[in-house]
Formats: sequence, C-alpha cells, structure tokens
Amino acid sequence: MPNYFFKRALIFAPVRLWFTLALVLLGCGSSAIVVPRGPHRPQAEPAPVQVAQAPPSAKLEVVPLRRNPSCHYLDGHYHPVGNNWAWEKGEWVLVQSGCYYAPPTTSYERIEGGTTLVFRAGAWHRRDEKKGRCTPRACPTPTADDL
Repeated sequence: MPNYFFKRALIFAPVRLWFTLALVLLGCGSSAIVVPRGPHRPQAEPAPVQVAQAPPSAKLEVVPLRRNPSCHYLDGHYHPVGNNWAWEKGEWVLVQSGCYYAPPTTSYERIEGGTTLVFRAGAWHRRDEKKGRCTPRACPTPTADDL
C-alpha cells in the first residue's frame, strides 16, 4: 500500500509544480493598466522639499474597476504635510498621448554643500521634451460608443 501512494505522488508532483508556478506567475502580474512612467527632470520641476524622515510604507489599495478602456491607474502615494505624511489615494486618469509620469521619490541628495533627505513630488512630462503641459484629466465615464 505505501508503494501505491509513493508512486502516485511521483506522478502528480510535476503537475502540482507547474500548476503552482502558473498560479504564482498569474498572481504576480498586475491586471491594472498603470500610467506611463519615466525619470524626473529636476530643471523642469519645483525644487525638492527637505523632509526629516522617509514616508511610511505605501498603503495597500483596492484598485476600482476600470470603467473606461482609455484610462490608466495612477498609484496612491504619500506627500509631506508639515512634519507628517498624508496619503493621496490612487485614481483612474486619462493621460495625453506622449506624456509620462515621474512618480514621487524620497532620497538623499547633495544640496548646498551637504547631503539631506528630500521629497520630489510626482510630475508629468512630455517624452519629446516639447513645450506644453501634460496634465491628466479625471477618467470620464464611457459612453455606449466607447464600449
């Protein structure tokens, strides 16, 4: 009897391994379409804000259903308010063609001869570096023609 269970376990082990691997890979992929991202351009952005400490870990957000196929999800993030950090919830936005988002960062930078912890706010930029604004709009509710 023990040989039967041992042989059966050997037969089904590869199947279980592939099934587990498939679940892991599917679970790691994001189903949300996030905004296009790129680097900060310090010369085209406001000066960084000096902060005393790094922000808390990001909050876990439940991404609302994407009701418009033209929209992208902008992740939530912390921003400094005085000596504290405030959470700004993520949202679906309509991104102009050719634009990308440089997400907020907190890092040590050399400023005025010393190294200090600074926060750079998220900023929108054009990929082609042309003049013009890249301001996302709130995601519109789709019409019957959009679906």
